Amino acid sequence: MNWRSFTKYDQNRGECRMDIQSTANPKVKQWMKLLGKKGRHEQGKFIVEGVTSVLSALEAKAEIDCIVYSGERGMPEELEGRCGSLITYSVSEAVLKKCTDAVTPQTVFAVVHQQRNAIDRLFADDSAPSLVIVCDNIQDPGNLGTIIRSADAAGASGVIVSPDSVDIFHPKVIRSTMGSIFHVPVMIANVVHALDEAAGRGIQLWTAQPQADVSLYEADLTQAVWFVIGNEAHGISASVIEKVNHSLSIPMQGRAES
Repeated sequence: MNWRSFTKYDQNRGECRMDIQSTANPKVKQWMKLLGKKGRHEQGKFIVEGVTSVLSALEAKAEIDCIVYSGERGMPEELEGRCGSLITYSVSEAVLKKCTDAVTPQTVFAVVHQQRNAIDRLFADDSAPSLVIVCDNIQDPGNLGTIIRSADAAGASGVIVSPDSVDIFHPKVIRSTMGSIFHVPVMIANVVHALDEAAGRGIQLWTAQPQADVSLYEADLTQAVWFVIGNEAHGISASVIEKVNHSLSIPMQGRAES
């Protein structure tokens, strides 16, 4: 069978470039499986879409398997000369569409090896005030990605995600982080056990509640703080909320739904 693929080696750049045109290519079929949780688990990899996110992966020195870009549109200018010895694939638009999750395929995506962060790293320096975001049963991938990006913006030390939350390597989660997945440690852990460990170390455990007496503007968040965010429809689970010892309200001037 002819899958219409061939390899070129650029000696000046030290880059190995392969061309793939057919969606029947075995390599393409491997990438397609990464759109599903089972495929990501079996391969231990995930897909990162878009120039910003791929650039973040390169800058973070993530373990990148390969970079794939549109042969029609060319390697994005921002990535030219930055791929080093990585294998790059020039592919057809049909291949890009098959292997990416966005409605309009990005110009480029990278296949990256999953990194599992240990929760112990959050306790490495108890003397330094830190912020950790704890996600309890978050189901919407866009929401989880936005939380990770917000945690990055706030300078958080890490994000803990409960095992019953959406897969942290889901394409929509990764896309919504806009590269922040490579900036802030994200780890999957039993939330109840993690909160018990944090409380035992004197860390304040906070959440937001409409009926809380303390507002966001009055709360003392200058110490080490872990902030718990619950499920979109049901809030924080009972076993988790009983571990939280501080709550605050977020005043709203308008009439928008929280």
